[in-house]
Amino acid sequence: MFKLFILIVLIIVSSVALTGMQSASGTVEYTQASYMGPPLLGRAAQPLPLSSQVWLSFFLPPNNAASLNFAANQVPLKNMEPISQEQVLKYYAPNQSEFNTLIRFLESNGFSVAYVSPDRFSVEAYAKASTVESLFHTTLYTYTYQGETYYAPATQPQIPVQLEGVEISGLTNRTLVQPQYIVMGGLNGTRITPSKLPRSTPSVGLTTAATYYGPSVLQGAYGVNTLLSKGYGG
Repeated sequence: MFKLFILIVLIIVSSVALTGMQSASGTVEYTQASYMGPPLLGRAAQPLPLSSQVWLSFFLPPNNAASLNFAANQVPLKNMEPISQEQVLKYYAPNQSEFNTLIRFLESNGFSVAYVSPDRFSVEAYAKASTVESLFHTTLYTYTYQGETYYAPATQPQIPVQLEGVEISGLTNRTLVQPQYIVMGGLNGTRITPSKLPRSTPSVGLTTAATYYGPSVLQGAYGVNTLLSKGYGG
């Protein structure tokens, strides 16, 4: 029903705007906003090259959010039928005019729209770093931290009133999201040897009921030995 977005960085725009949608001169005006994102860690390296391509995601919040949250709780319990695509578009999705206005604003400010969701909730667009910096009145810098390099705004971004209420991700490619997996490392006999990758398991104190099979056992189980004996090596 909905595409789940993991937002690298989120900008929440307050409901109080400083000005109207557009000034008489056609210039972009800005709204009060709070910037929420991972803290700047490490050492500032250099400004992000102005020609670098930066991808941003724009998500329009749903209408009737309380009703939608109620449905999200009740459908898994089988207390009500799943919401159809038609119902989403009719009761919860932003209207087509609002969605088109967002797309036109992005395109008129130098962005190329790469994806629009059929439910009218999200837009994926990209532009040069110089364009992004100009629109959000900030500077994108690269930082080095624990052997990794990422970019992020060096100053507080400003949000155009045309994006009021829109959730924006992509002003930084650093994330605090942790993957839900464990790197097992290498197998040395019956002992797991940790790799140098993050989240690798330690070899000391690891208990498991798993049974390990070597390559030759797996080859025999799947009949690979017969193919190898006939000269197949792929």
